[in-house]
Amino acid sequence: MLLHNLRIAWKSLRRNVTLSVLIVSGIALGIAVSTTFAAFRHAFSKNPIPRKSDVLRYVRLDSWDPLKPYPGDDLTRPPTQITYRDMQDRDFRVVGVLAGWRPNIRFYDLTQNQIATPENIYIPFNLLRPMQIRTSGNSDGWGTSGASGFEGFLQAEVCWIQFWVELPNEKAVSAYRDFLSAYVMEQKKTGRFLRPLNNRLSTVSEWMTEAGVVPKQATTMLIVSLLFLAVCAVNLVGLLLGKFLSRGGEVGVRRALGASRADIFLQHIVECELIAVLGGTIGILLSLGALAGMNAWLKSTAARGDFFRLDLPMIMLSVGLSLAAGFVAGAYPAWRTCRLAPAMHLKV
Repeated sequence: MLLHNLRIAWKSLRRNVTLSVLIVSGIALGIAVSTTFAAFRHAFSKNPIPRKSDVLRYVRLDSWDPLKPYPGDDLTRPPTQITYRDMQDRDFRVVGVLAGWRPNIRFYDLTQNQIATPENIYIPFNLLRPMQIRTSGNSDGWGTSGASGFEGFLQAEVCWIQFWVELPNEKAVSAYRDFLSAYVMEQKKTGRFLRPLNNRLSTVSEWMTEAGVVPKQATTMLIVSLLFLAVCAVNLVGLLLGKFLSRGGEVGVRRALGASRADIFLQHIVECELIAVLGGTIGILLSLGALAGMNAWLKSTAARGDFFRLDLPMIMLSVGLSLAAGFVAGAYPAWRTCRLAPAMHLKV
């Protein structure tokens, strides 16, 4: 039955090519715009490390100036990084090299250019002191240590290290929270951490949300693009209604031969969805072109040309939006058509 309705729908589209092109173009334009902005937002919001995000926690300690809060809109927010003095006293062994890795967002360094190309080389952290490597990234400080030179920098109240831990389950998370609290309370005895206890263990998604990785404009543009798609679909209602009602004689004959209203409704919905699939396919291709242009612009400004992608979730979203738009545009015309009285179009 579906194949039969598809054949009828295809013949109907070929019967009036100009009108069919106009209707398909309306769907294609709406899908192109909505898919482009959905992919734009998705590039910022998707999980950058799906295999580890559920066990990684970003550590922050409030070692800031007791006389004033850490700069920012949220006065309860601790510094975004920790000091060298608060790093764990533990050596790690390098056991291999890093394979090709290009996360969409540099979640491990959200204080810098979040969408820049990941670094090509990493060195063990314990080489920092003997090689006297200073940070080239973001740093915040409020107090000195009294020492001079590189050692004075390491011992000062300067927050410049981003510290992550891997905790396999909630029990480990709870234990680590207790460890941080005990550590801070111990440090308070030495005159440090004079602010109230304010430790944070954030998941990858929580830290990305707090750091504002997803631009507010991206969400706004996505909402506007979906509204634009809805307007495109609603504007096609009149065209489809006129197209379907012009075939009243054909519908009357089918009804007289035994076709039910449900059969007529299904036939026209199938035609609408065929239009949606054609328009959606064209819209996806247009979206690919738009994303390629955005990547070319980004490559010239941030040296990265693969940030915006149309991956499988976005393709599935586009297909779903296409089918939804086709149904919205065709539901009322199909309903009106199936309600036509056969006698009005039959001659005695």
